[in-house]
Amino acid sequence: MDPLPVTVKPDPLVAITEAEREALHAARLRAWELQRRLNAAVRALEPAKAQVEAGRKAAAEARAPEALLAQLKSGGRMVIPVGAAGGAQDLLLIVKSADGRLEQKTVLPVRFVPLVPGR
Repeated sequence: MDPLPVTVKPDPLVAITEAEREALHAARLRAWELQRRLNAAVRALEPAKAQVEAGRKAAAEARAPEALLAQLKSGGRMVIPVGAAGGAQDLLLIVKSADGRLEQKTVLPVRFVPLVPGR
C-alpha cells in the first residue's frame, strides 16, 4: 500500500523572508526523504508480515501487482487502477475471500498517471 503523499506549500498571500523560504525548502526535502525511505521500507516488507485489510493505489500499472495482492488479509479489499499508460484503464475492486481466492470487479473506466519505478 502506498503511503499518503506529504505536501508542504507556502500561502501565496503571505510574504516570507529568504530564511523562511530556505527553511521551507529544507522541510520539503526532509519530507521527501522521509517519504522515499518509508516507501522503500514498505516495499521491503515480507508479504506474510504486511497483512492489510484495505489498500489503494494512485498510479496505474499494466496489471495488479502480485506482491500487493499477497499482502491482503482474508476479507481484505484493494482498489487499484490497471491498464496501459496513456491508454484504456479500469479501476478495479479486488477482494480476497476467506479461502484466499481473489475476486475482482471493474468499477469504472479511469485514467491515472503511470507508476514510476523507484518512486
